[in-house]
Amino acid sequence: MAAAVTLDQLEVLVAVVDHGSFSAAGRALRRAQSGVSYAVAALEAALGVQLFDRSERIPRLTEGGRALVGEARAVLERVGRLEGRARALAAGVEAEVALAVDAMLPLAALAEVSAAFRDRWPTVTLRLYTEALGGVMARVLDGSASVGVTAGQGAQATGVALVALAEVELRAVVAATQPLGARVGPIPDDAFRDEVQVVLTERAPAAPSVDVNVLSASTWRVADLATKHALIRAGLGWGTLPEHLVAADLARGDLVAIAPACWGGVAQRVSLYSVVRVDRPPGPAGAWLRGALHRACAAALPPGSAAVAPEGAERS
Repeated sequence: MAAAVTLDQLEVLVAVVDHGSFSAAGRALRRAQSGVSYAVAALEAALGVQLFDRSERIPRLTEGGRALVGEARAVLERVGRLEGRARALAAGVEAEVALAVDAMLPLAALAEVSAAFRDRWPTVTLRLYTEALGGVMARVLDGSASVGVTAGQGAQATGVALVALAEVELRAVVAATQPLGARVGPIPDDAFRDEVQVVLTERAPAAPSVDVNVLSASTWRVADLATKHALIRAGLGWGTLPEHLVAADLARGDLVAIAPACWGGVAQRVSLYSVVRVDRPPGPAGAWLRGALHRACAAALPPGSAAVAPEGAERS
């Protein structure tokens, strides 16, 4: 039976390639050159492949060596990840953090937090859910998400700890080509009655849905903001969307902000909260993630719209 390949042999192989010679690898590994040569020879015997051409003063990788050194690096990297994850688990760090966010959360803030999470917790898997209306709270309550960012309608739930995260400005908008887009000033309710309103609805059929700011008799129901945005831009109806999502459309003139008279102005605000279950709080990585969301919102949203991080949240 052929001898087994060892991690030590793979480490020596990679060191020789990285440092250019057996002697340089020995210095880097703090080993005698003879020990390096022995490890490489043992690896060649175990694999049945000559890895280095030793006919010259400086050994060079053979064709087989070039083909296998990448595999050796991959094995060492995977072992390193395994050891890192094991150390993290032993220290009480979660193997995975599931985050459910309301679609109102600016994607720039979510991307920033995700990148920082990857760098801060490289051994922890991040699972992301984007939900609307009551979807975030449902995931936190059923345990499929340990941290959530929910909109104002979830603030009355029991068994959870909520901390104000930010306020997002909502705009009533319509395509510039539509009749409503030509209206100036406050628009009376009856002007909306015969217009199609694109309304966000619950994704899960069983979830209760409460209409908010629905003024039109004819509604189209969608389960995500991207679809709602696309339909409104296509001139198929009017509706409310977050300011950060339509700012470019408004600047180009593709969409027009309109002012329902019953609103008392052009814009409204919706509050976002970070939320966790009281009886199942997140571990170190989840707690850090919650704090990072607060810091990212403070940077991504206008001054005064973001709240401070929850007390006790770890800082990077």
